[in-house]
Amino acid sequence: MDQTALREAAREYARSHGELLSAIGAGMTVMLQQLPEFRQSGCVMAFCSTPREPDTSGILRAVLHSGKRLCLPRCEALGVMTARAVGGLGELAAGAFGILEPSASAPVQPKQDIDLLLAPCSAVSVHGVRVGKGGGYYDRFLADYRGVRAALCCDQLVFEEIEPQPHDQPVDIVITEKRIIRCNRG
Repeated sequence: MDQTALREAAREYARSHGELLSAIGAGMTVMLQQLPEFRQSGCVMAFCSTPREPDTSGILRAVLHSGKRLCLPRCEALGVMTARAVGGLGELAAGAFGILEPSASAPVQPKQDIDLLLAPCSAVSVHGVRVGKGGGYYDRFLADYRGVRAALCCDQLVFEEIEPQPHDQPVDIVITEKRIIRCNRG
């Protein structure tokens, strides 16, 4: 399947399994907390899920309750996002795409201070090829990010092979509701 078909498969999965997205997100939270890179991190960048994605609210709360710094993306312009530090979920408001994000007054978090970045995806391969949502925000952000990169993905949307596009930025780890996959990108 090409990336357009994989994005459509992800949308269909969300439509037909919407009632499971909360449980899938809860499973991802459990898996994340078992990850040594999470336990050792001081700053984690995550994201607020949409209604058609696994629910990340448990992950956001787990980061905050662990005493780690939580950063979330804020869309600054078309295709451009920054990481902003937040102290609580009450600080968020609907942004450009209706997704909860930090305010413009939230402090920008330098990329070099982010230990672990959790990225959304439509699908991912066991080798770390991440199919995003199509806007390129994360690929641009990840281009010069040097910390640990992890994709959160429904287990049924993990594939053996996905042909990468030239701009695709790979991930090191895939976290599903059932397992942690360490990607062999070599």
